[in-house]
Amino acid sequence: MRFLERFKAQETEYSSIDKDAMINIFGLNNSSVSSSNAQKIATVFACIDIKAKALSVIPIKLYKTVKNGKKEYKEHPLYELLRYEPNSNLTASIYKKMISQDIDLRGNHYTQIVKNGLGQAVELYPLISDKMVVTVENGKK
Repeated sequence: MRFLERFKAQETEYSSIDKDAMINIFGLNNSSVSSSNAQKIATVFACIDIKAKALSVIPIKLYKTVKNGKKEYKEHPLYELLRYEPNSNLTASIYKKMISQDIDLRGNHYTQIVKNGLGQAVELYPLISDKMVVTVENGKK
């Protein structure tokens, strides 16, 4: 028997596994996959975690456009928050890891910008993406 013929014979042998059996194998209780039950699959969790850890060590730099190109913009109000400490509870590394995980699992990330009395950004807090509702009012999101 040739190699491809043997492969096709094996393929039909395993194709009889039904959808419910596959759901039980992966530990899911229904056919839909959500961000919370996807993390229960070890391979999914490992992939998302490896990517998030790799991205979390890359420094965030802000740039502004100048006549002859662009230059780093260290004076931007968000520079210190994004680069070092978004708030008193999170380091920049953990914050970036949360952003990466949100984007991979939920498709988007939202952050609350806390401002002081002068309107300057003083803290950034990650929000739960699943609970956000984006609306459009007067042409603005």
